[in-house]
Amino acid sequence: MTNERPKWGWANPEFAYAIRLRTEEVIRNLDPIGLLATGCPPDEYDGEINHIVAKLVMYRSAPPVDELRSLLRDTFVKAFDDRIAGPASAYSEAAAAIANLWTDD
Repeated sequence: MTNERPKWGWANPEFAYAIRLRTEEVIRNLDPIGLLATGCPPDEYDGEINHIVAKLVMYRSAPPVDELRSLLRDTFVKAFDDRIAGPASAYSEAAAAIANLWTDD
């Protein structure tokens, strides 16, 4: 038995940190509700990011993009409402960017 941790994967704390950084970057660039565009501080979505990251670190491998898209949208529906969160399709690019973490070296 070896004490080596996986180079890149769910059990690696660096991977969890990378998930956090990528999710912050993606959500802030997406600005799904348009708050940052109106001058709100960059940490405006931290509650939603925390919720998303808590779910993402549970995955051992890349979740399907459609599952990630639902997670992202459902998080914003819960925080705001269905109308403000917008359509699921608005979260597709963000979901794909986050899913790439499991394949990036």
